[in-house]
Amino acid sequence: MEYEKTKIEPMHRTGLLGHFGAAVKSIDFYRGEKELKENALETERKSVTFSVSQKGAAIVIFKTRAAANKASQVITSPKSYIEQY
Repeated sequence: MEYEKTKIEPMHRTGLLGHFGAAVKSIDFYRGEKELKENALETERKSVTFSVSQKGAAIVIFKTRAAANKASQVITSPKSYIEQY
């Protein structure tokens, strides 16, 4: 079976459940929607940058549990740790 091109374009309604709202040409409507989504995605990609407050990540392995505990205390509250010594 071959595809025959007709002059009838697919249409749908933009409202609730496709029964209400304006009737639009589906191909043009979804091309516009695709373009809007691509623009929003590109804007979001450009806005995602590391700020000064963000830091990188690292994996640290300690030999003893005491060393790991001390390091976690220093990271979470460095002022109180410095004041102790």
